[in-house]
Order: sequence, then structure tokens, then C-alpha cells
Amino acid sequence: MIEYGINTIGKSLTAFDPVTIGFPSREYIGRTDHPGTILEDNVTLRSGSILYAHVTLTNDRYPPSGKPRLEGPIIGDYAAIGAAAVILPGVSIGRGAAVAAGSVVTHDVPAGMMAVGSPARIRPLPEEMKR
Repeated sequence: MIEYGINTIGKSLTAFDPVTIGFPSREYIGRTDHPGTILEDNVTLRSGSILYAHVTLTNDRYPPSGKPRLEGPIIGDYAAIGAAAVILPGVSIGRGAAVAAGSVVTHDVPAGMMAVGSPARIRPLPEEMKR
């Protein structure tokens, strides 16, 4: 796992390399003092996923209850998560999908699609973003 910035990583993280977290905006390239990514407990990151700065992956749908159970999101192979996005517990981001910066994702994002907005709506992935 490649880390940039100051990241917070919870227990039971499952990461399938290569994974990049906390990738900075242009003004922080080459620096290590920028806020990174917050990964709470029980998160799964699949191969090739990239999480940009200020991303938060949560694990408690009704904090601080821990009910029904703590369950982190699953980020699929080659998914890209834009800066300051928030992904709620139990949500799956499909293979090659993207989440736009600042989006709040409350439902699964199918493979090859994009989540945009707050709450996020599913849109086709722009051609130039396909990998």
C-alpha cells in the first residue's frame, strides 16, 4: 500500500496491493504534512484502487451505537475515490467505478459507473475516466 499524507487506518483493514491512499492535490505534491484518508475498521480495498486526500470510509451507520454491526465499505479493483468523498458502511464501490470529489455515497456503485453528489446519484462513467 502506498500512503501519502497523514492517514488514519482502523483495525482489520484488508488491502490487496497495489492500493494508493491519501493522494494529495497539486499544492501538496512532494509534501507529507497534508491530511490523508480516514479508513475505519473492517474496510476492504481491492487492487489498483486510489483514494485521494480527505476521503472518509465509515463503519458505523448509527454512531456511536455499533448496530446493527460495524461494517466498512468495499472498494473494488481499480476504483477511484475523489477528494473529500464520504462512503457509508456496507457500501460497495464496483470494479473501475469512480466517486466524484465531495460525494456522500449511501448505496452501492455498480462496476464502471460514477457516483456524484450528496447524496450521490449514479451516472455513467465519462469515457476519459475509463481505465
